[in-house]
Amino acid sequence: MSVATYVTKAGGLWLLGRVNISQRVEAGLQMLPGGIVLSILGPELATSGPAEWSAAAIVLLVVWRTENVFLGLLGASAAF
Repeated sequence: MSVATYVTKAGGLWLLGRVNISQRVEAGLQMLPGGIVLSILGPELATSGPAEWSAAAIVLLVVWRTENVFLGLLGASAAF
């Protein structure tokens, strides 16, 4: 599985290095990690309680103020 993951990533980087992409596609690729995180956390938050919503709010607040996702995760972890 690790070889398949490596080949996929290396192939993607190789392909993007040889293809001219538009600014619109580049912007979409930059937003992709956030979309993946939301697709994982969205359903989880929809079925969770106040503790999880509080942790999510802390992450959002810290990330909004510091623009650092790692500090946001540390803040939520420290709060609970």
